[in-house]
Order: sequence, then C-alpha cells, then structure tokens
Amino acid sequence: MARKRLTNGQKLQIVRDCEQRLANNEPLRSIARSYGLQGKQIRNWRDKQLLLANTKSTKKSTSRGAKGRLQEYEDEIMTWAFYQRDAGVPLAYKHLVIKAGQVWPEFRNLTDSQQYHTVRRLCQRN
Repeated sequence: MARKRLTNGQKLQIVRDCEQRLANNEPLRSIARSYGLQGKQIRNWRDKQLLLANTKSTKKSTSRGAKGRLQEYEDEIMTWAFYQRDAGVPLAYKHLVIKAGQVWPEFRNLTDSQQYHTVRRLCQRN
C-alpha cells in the first residue's frame, strides 16, 4: 500500500468511525482495509487520540520535529550572512557550512550531508 499523509483531523475522524464500527463487531482489519491503512496504524492513532485532539486539525504531525543543531549559534551565523550579503558578497551553502564550523567546532564532525541539511534548515527558518 502507498503511504498516506493524513491530517490530524482526518486521523481523528477515522478513529471515531473505527470506534463505531468496532462497536458493531466489524473486525479492525476490515475497517483498516476500507481506508487503505494497516490495523496497527489505526491502533496507534487510537492510543494517541487525546494528543491528536489537542493539536491543530490541519497539521499532519503531532510533534514539532527535531530541534536545530545550530540553534544557539544561529544569531551569530545569520548576522554574519546578512552582513556579507549587504556587502555584496554572494553566499552559497558551503560558505555557511564553513562559518558554522568556525563558531561550533563539533559541526565539522558531521557528515557532509548532515552539514548541508542542517544549514539548509537554518536558512529556511530565516
């Protein structure tokens, strides 16, 4: 089955429908199949029903995601980047990766891919 990305509101609606159909002795597997899902996924949503109800119904996740690795150095890096841009210096991700390695030495221990994606997320937030 193809992966589906449902909003929290859709997940809650499926759980409510599932509760009604289970009360009528319909098997969970049959209910899940009618939605194109696995029974385990619906069980997980039933377990997280309170959490789903307390998050925005249009979101597709209940978590905020991982915290940025460069969070405490973000201001210094972005101030430097804006200064460079104002001076007319063109910047690439590689320049930001080098600057991140200067302000946070452990950053150099990450793989190239991890460095790139960390800097990319930093730029997207700003």
